[in-house]
Amino acid sequence: MLRGIVRAKTGTLTEPVAVSALAGYLQHPTCGLLAFAILQNGRASQPQPGIADLHQSQEKALAFFAKNYRGNTDHGL
Repeated sequence: MLRGIVRAKTGTLTEPVAVSALAGYLQHPTCGLLAFAILQNGRASQPQPGIADLHQSQEKALAFFAKNYRGNTDHGL
């Protein structure tokens, strides 16, 4: 679903905690080009999530956003 509408870059760290970031642009069908950033991390002194699991949840979140985003409805700015 995201292929062809997203240009993004990942970043990861594994020590001292797992960290994964995904940032880029999404070409939304009605709202145009949108910038996004998703950052996730584990917690110190806890079992760390796998980087592949973090990437998968980022893709799910981005797919949900692409499908459900309706634009800014606060036009008072």
